[in-house]
Amino acid sequence: FSRIYHEKFIGQIEAIIAEGIQSGELRSMNTSLATWLLLGMMYPFFYAAHAGEMTSFDETTDLMLAIFFDGAAGS
Repeated sequence: FSRIYHEKFIGQIEAIIAEGIQSGELRSMNTSLATWLLLGMMYPFFYAAHAGEMTSFDETTDLMLAIFFDGAAGS
């Protein structure tokens, strides 16, 4: 299970991040660590108990990705 989970899920996310690095869209970083950081942001929302905390799926997703890719600091 662990190998398949990595190949089909974790490995796919790592590959997307690696492609972003290669294309210059993302800065150089440890793709494995970046993958787990992104997943760490996502995991709480996989549980039904947290579903009521989201104002909307789109708003939650947009904010999560903005913080992951752009940070939360003001300009």
